[in-house]
Amino acid sequence: MSDIAVADPAATNWNFADIYEAIASAVPDRPCQFMGDREISWKQFDRRANALAVDLPAVGLGHQSKLALYLHNCPEYLESMIAGFKVSVAPVAVPTSPASVRDDEPSAGIAQADTEELGRTLRALHDRTGVTMIVIEHDLPLLASICDRLVAMEVGTLIADGVPAAVQADPAVIASYIGSSDFALNRSGGA
Repeated sequence: MSDIAVADPAATNWNFADIYEAIASAVPDRPCQFMGDREISWKQFDRRANALAVDLPAVGLGHQSKLALYLHNCPEYLESMIAGFKVSVAPVAVPTSPASVRDDEPSAGIAQADTEELGRTLRALHDRTGVTMIVIEHDLPLLASICDRLVAMEVGTLIADGVPAAVQADPAVIASYIGSSDFALNRSGGA
């Protein structure tokens, strides 16, 4: 690639997307990626990354949103990374065969409908891969929808451990996590 003249990225505050676009503009027909017998030119790569970059905001991903990439050894992985950079979304690689997945408060700050979708997504990931999931969360209905075993703690002390229905019905869990209002009890399934 030494014959490609591109401005110094450090001097222009470019990111990876800018560099890829400059190369695609300079040598559009040269091969960019090979995967088995597939050959993708710089022009094709940039066009596909641009199309995805248009779709990301359309589905609600904006500046500094996190985009999980669950793609295994394929050209689309790099295209998705560059598309994320083009719209200031933070691409996060998800290993394709992890031993475990750890989530710390995955429903924090999202709407109830999104939390319910998150539960379905996490459960589907577990069902499809068999991966062990360790989820730290205060939303008991979310946990009950995805867990086979639920462990409840209060100030670092174990207060309940078992199947979700039994833990949700435990008086210590109700007092600590749900409270006693009818609304909270009905919403949490503790009534």
